[in-house]
Amino acid sequence: MKKRTLAKRAICFCMIAFMVVGSAGIFFAGCVRKRVTIPPSDEYNIYMHFGTLPTLYAAAHVFSHTTPSYIYFSRKNTFDMDKMPAHVQLFARNEANNNNIIGAAKDLIRDINKEYPKAVFHFYVDDFRLMAAYYALLTNGIPESRFDITIFSDGGGTYGAALTRNYADSFHYTMSINGEMEYFEPKQNGFLNWQQAKKDFEDILADFKARPNVSRDGGNLLYGDGSGTHLIDKGKYPLPSDAPLHDANSFGCDRYAFIAAQRPNVRYWMQFPEYIWMRDDIGFEVRSQLLRATLSKVAPVDIVEALTPINREAFFNAVINNPENQVAGEPVDRELLDSLLLNTAKPPLIISGANLGAGAINYFGHGANHFPDVIIEQIKADFGAEYTLFFKPHPSFTADNNKIKNKGITVLPAQLPMDVLLWAYPDIAIGGYNSSLYMSVRDSNQVKFFIERIGEEGHLDNILFVLEQNGFYQSVSQKYCLHEGSNP
Repeated sequence: MKKRTLAKRAICFCMIAFMVVGSAGIFFAGCVRKRVTIPPSDEYNIYMHFGTLPTLYAAAHVFSHTTPSYIYFSRKNTFDMDKMPAHVQLFARNEANNNNIIGAAKDLIRDINKEYPKAVFHFYVDDFRLMAAYYALLTNGIPESRFDITIFSDGGGTYGAALTRNYADSFHYTMSINGEMEYFEPKQNGFLNWQQAKKDFEDILADFKARPNVSRDGGNLLYGDGSGTHLIDKGKYPLPSDAPLHDANSFGCDRYAFIAAQRPNVRYWMQFPEYIWMRDDIGFEVRSQLLRATLSKVAPVDIVEALTPINREAFFNAVINNPENQVAGEPVDRELLDSLLLNTAKPPLIISGANLGAGAINYFGHGANHFPDVIIEQIKADFGAEYTLFFKPHPSFTADNNKIKNKGITVLPAQLPMDVLLWAYPDIAIGGYNSSLYMSVRDSNQVKFFIERIGEEGHLDNILFVLEQNGFYQSVSQKYCLHEGSNP
């Protein structure tokens, strides 16, 4: 009797759970989907973003219009969704599996198209995940006449990793093998890579259309070997042992962004498209192709400053007055930041934190110590008399916090995007490791120093080096260089 009662209770519990989950509109597989409403409209916006910079593009852009919009962002603490405009809905949350997210986007477009089969889709996606947009649209039978794609720059990778490792006439990289950093320099012809990548891109789009019901769950790997881009069936052919660092599934291929931007319904937003032409390793044939692409000089701060005053303040409210912004468990809001950054005896200078990656950290010879004492003391000696120093940790690496706090430097909340601080407080100065952050300054005079990573070049990486060499960072007065074996 007791067993039967327990069984009945179990059955009832399962039925209730099924009804609750069903009514919430969430799938059991990964619990990725959130129930969304589909208001009547002739057009819909879909945003899918993973890095900080593309998320800020999207967060600012949703305040510039009232079109029904659906958004996914992996940096879920970047802004407070409760403060987003009413026309914005999350279509996926609490999900780290890219395949589930891509599937959710495909299902969302299917549902909207079923309700409004003539609607136009505007898909916003970062360059590293461009193919996710094409997959979601084309496998639902949406013709290119009914959608457009805006590609948001992921940051420095747009100019360096995405461009140089594919379409330059020289290519080199380092990677950690058995704890040791090794140097690779494959032979490369950028234009041949472009031609091969263009063919692969068009083949993939054709395959999306021809086989819409085939799951693209990472089974196909695309990689660049210095002579072209190749499609490999993971189940039949192993990757070659000398394949470069950037193996990625078919939705993580940044090499297609510039090619896609040649199509009439695609535009590519980035901060410094004009500096692409200043790379001497890009050949004439590839430059002629880039001239055929729609590369637009649009930065997130441009979108923010174009907002109405009310919407601009709403954007800052969503990012800065976010309950996730905390220090030592205590919330940090706009009022507290104002008291810290606007009432200092000396102008504020923020040291930006970094997440350099295990391989790069070991290469420096400092283990997991991002800011050796010698670096902190040099910064204090050079700038402490003129500025009030703050430290803004990287959201993914906060191990330096206590050490720097013990040096008498105020620590700011890690989750708060440093880019937004620069826009909300244009009088603050900044310095730190190589980062896409330094392309987000309102005024290049805000940048006062760099800590240079030691790589095979021994200077700032990719686009920042190009900007520096062409006089963009004229206010940088100090450059600190980490050498292997420096005092940790």
